[in-house]
Amino acid sequence: MDERIRNEVGRAFAFECGVRELWPDDGPRAELRTKVEARALPPAQLVLMRFALDFYDGSGGNLGFVEATRLLMDCDGRDGMEGLFFLAEFIGSALTDMPESLALWVTQYNDEFTSRETQ
Repeated sequence: MDERIRNEVGRAFAFECGVRELWPDDGPRAELRTKVEARALPPAQLVLMRFALDFYDGSGGNLGFVEATRLLMDCDGRDGMEGLFFLAEFIGSALTDMPESLALWVTQYNDEFTSRETQ
């Protein structure tokens, strides 16, 4: 898969987790990897960022979709449910085996992000 798409997916996950500044255009910063390794993020965010790092370059601790889903279901309250919804949206696009579907998901997410940021 195209590295640009993998990076854009990671950036979408980082925005969802409130750590957008740690995943700029050129890939995840070392500080983000350190936070993930130290488990210094809330549980649902940690699961999503581990999944994003795995998707980007395999460095998230080999966290697959099934394990990520299980961990998100174990998270307390709304964060876990929102994380599950976000992950399911992503997986629905990624499993089509069509890069354009995943690119469309990234584009739609970035459009939503831009509208939320301007509000």
